[in-house]
Amino acid sequence: MVLESVSGLRGVYGHDLTLHYARKWAFRFGSYVGPGRVAIGRDTRPSSQALLEAAEAGLKASGCRVQSLGVVTTPEMFRYVRVEDIEGAVVVTASHNPPEWNGLKFVVRGGRGLYEEELASLREIGGSSKKGSSMRPKKPTYYEDILREVGEGSGSGTAIVVDLGGGSGCKGVVQLFRRLGADVRAINYTPGVFGRMLDPTEDPLEDLGKVITKGNYDVGFAFDGDADRLAIVDASGSKLPADSVLALMVLLEGREGGSLTMSVDTSSAVADLASRRGSEVILAPVGEANVVKAMIRSKSYLGGEGSSGGVIFPHFSYCRDGLLAAAILTKALKNRQLKELLDEIPPRCVLRFKLPLSRVAAAKALNGLVRRHPDAVTLDGVRLNVRRGWMLFRASRTEEAIRISVEGDNRKQAEGLLEEAKAMLEDALRQGM
Repeated sequence: MVLESVSGLRGVYGHDLTLHYARKWAFRFGSYVGPGRVAIGRDTRPSSQALLEAAEAGLKASGCRVQSLGVVTTPEMFRYVRVEDIEGAVVVTASHNPPEWNGLKFVVRGGRGLYEEELASLREIGGSSKKGSSMRPKKPTYYEDILREVGEGSGSGTAIVVDLGGGSGCKGVVQLFRRLGADVRAINYTPGVFGRMLDPTEDPLEDLGKVITKGNYDVGFAFDGDADRLAIVDASGSKLPADSVLALMVLLEGREGGSLTMSVDTSSAVADLASRRGSEVILAPVGEANVVKAMIRSKSYLGGEGSSGGVIFPHFSYCRDGLLAAAILTKALKNRQLKELLDEIPPRCVLRFKLPLSRVAAAKALNGLVRRHPDAVTLDGVRLNVRRGWMLFRASRTEEAIRISVEGDNRKQAEGLLEEAKAMLEDALRQGM
């Protein structure tokens, strides 16, 4: 069964995700946002070109004028929709999922993802075919826009390694950082050749760490298949916790006052940093579109999801943008060491665990936890505040799995909470059978 959520449609190509499925959903989306100009692009997976052609056919059948951008990063496409003021876009990608997976991400006018209620509306759309067409796209300005935002040459003297994971970042990322003035080394730089897990927040990134320490680089950046997620490796070759990305951006881009929106599974260290500046901290359900919806409502200056290494800069795009975050940090490291910045982040330890589980079983387990803990926060899944920190149980939107996140003041506390949380989940699963 294809997983359908605000994070997109995702399934295993040739199994549950078929060309017919992609065409049908693209037709629905085109009918929803069109007729008018709609862009389409893809990542570097082996199945992406065939799915792009099927989705393009669906968009044309809905009456849209389709602009095909070829290989693009997801942040690039979100920015394109905003800058060109077009009706929407489809990105053929499964983002951080394994290579055999694929899917569709939808972008609506203004450059944001679908909300839950909009996705529900799409499911009801039918109708007969119309006559659409192809049109030449404009050249995306995404990389030029980042250079204007951060400053061409602003990272001169910084030595970095980028791990592109074989994804769509292979197309323009190295050139971007060179124009920032950085000394750049790239690994996993062949499009469609995946030398590590596509999710850099889950892969240990050992190869990246070895290259950094051997070459005496300042920092390493690893991206997922569509370059919206970012993981950071420091000068010693150690991979930083995923939540560090958003925390660093609060340090570098935070404001006095205003509000910051973060997903419910994000480290309290991020909230502490924002609160120190007098910013209101708003919790949102996990999922980029959910965070964006809360950001727009609260007019937040910054937002993101700690677990995915995702940062959203609303003045630039309503999308997690790992490339812009990496560019901002590259500029900062021209004058400061990464260790100095990390020393400013309050000490917390977040541990995360994923248990493969059907959606039906996950729902039963979560219901059981709520019955046992009626005081739990149920904004997204089940979050329990405990004396030493918190624990969160939630069903994944992108995989058939249940995710556990826990936070303590240090690793020992977090490990104890994780074992406690696993035992609670196992008990809830037994009771739900």
